[in-house]
Amino acid sequence: LWLARDTVDFILLSVPLMILMCAEVDNSAIEATVDRVGEEYHELSGRAKDMGSAAVFMVLLPNTINCRFNGTVSQFRTHEKQEG
Repeated sequence: LWLARDTVDFILLSVPLMILMCAEVDNSAIEATVDRVGEEYHELSGRAKDMGSAAVFMVLLPNTINCRFNGTVSQFRTHEKQEG
């Protein structure tokens, strides 16, 4: 199933997903760095990991809304083309 009906739809779907992948890579880098520094528990290490996860969530939420909204707009435009 291909969701992008034109170039604008493709950009609106792919750019936010690329931003999400960048946030995931950043989160993985933070976690790897914290684990590399030491295995013992430290409050700042926990905060760093939590903030990395929060950053991914903050990118994921608008991404989900964007995909839902873009799909609705695409369906509406397809319906208009069929009528007219």
